Amino acid sequence: MYQYLPDRRRPIDFFFLLVDDNFFELLVRESNSYAEIVLLNDCQGPHSRISRWKPVNKEEMSIFLGMTFYLGILQLPRFRDYWRTDRLYNFRIRKFISRDRYLIILRCLHFAENPRAGGAAPSDRLYKVRPLLDFFNKKMSIIYLPGKNLSIDESMLLWRGRLLFRQYIKNKKHKYGIKFYLLTECDGTILKIQIYCGVFDDLGGKGHAANVVLNLLDNYCNNGYSVYMDNFYNSVSLARQLLENKIFCTGTLRAGRKDTPKEIFQIAQFRTRPVGRNHQLNIFHQNVKQGVKIIEDSGRGVAAVQNVVFAKMPCTFVNRVQIYQDYV
Repeated sequence: MYQYLPDRRRPIDFFFLLVDDNFFELLVRESNSYAEIVLLNDCQGPHSRISRWKPVNKEEMSIFLGMTFYLGILQLPRFRDYWRTDRLYNFRIRKFISRDRYLIILRCLHFAENPRAGGAAPSDRLYKVRPLLDFFNKKMSIIYLPGKNLSIDESMLLWRGRLLFRQYIKNKKHKYGIKFYLLTECDGTILKIQIYCGVFDDLGGKGHAANVVLNLLDNYCNNGYSVYMDNFYNSVSLARQLLENKIFCTGTLRAGRKDTPKEIFQIAQFRTRPVGRNHQLNIFHQNVKQGVKIIEDSGRGVAAVQNVVFAKMPCTFVNRVQIYQDYV
């Protein structure tokens, strides 16, 4: 739920609750600064569009963003069709912004200052969009208070161009793209975003999955939240770390993870057994002091990790996706 509600409850009011004046000031300042750099470039011809540049302001930048959203919803074969005067293409976009002006702003749209010539290259591979990501994550933590149940998963942004940290995941709908780590509510509301930049970024290397989870949840510690995740992230050691921060977790478990009890390695033998209608949950390992349960379904041959406050907290198998739900 929102911690701060706008005076009016129109959709545009909730949009400006997230995208406030500070956001527009960032876009206007960086875009105007980059446009000056482009204008000083000797490669620009006297009749190029950028030669007609004039500084953009907040009102014009809001129109530009609105038109960008509109162009994404209304898809036409060619870009110039949005500004055609034919009565079949009368979308009235040209009444708000001309085609050349839109393209000029798009050409100079920037979120961060470029490194100076001859200076050291930035170590952050996302330095050009880092202010935008930080703004969104910080703003959501201020204006939105999530419910108890949270979820962590990854998503792929389709991208087939040249990019150093472009990923390939064959099981995704978009196999090539940029990998996002998302903290969301159960209804899909995104609370925090992290972008994977390779093994050499701040969250890469050893313990990468646990680092991602702890980073996404750093603003939600000691508040009794419950987080659900799949076996890419979940582990016994992570469940213990989250419990120390009063965060309860539930998720499937990979048998080969570090600190996993040896009994879990025997789960593979159950995969060849027929699956019946009735399944009995057997607790393989239960540490009452640290409050971590490892639960195994002998019928399906899967395991889950759950950290709880009390050792006898009930669990149940909820569906064929192999997720165990916590009824705290």
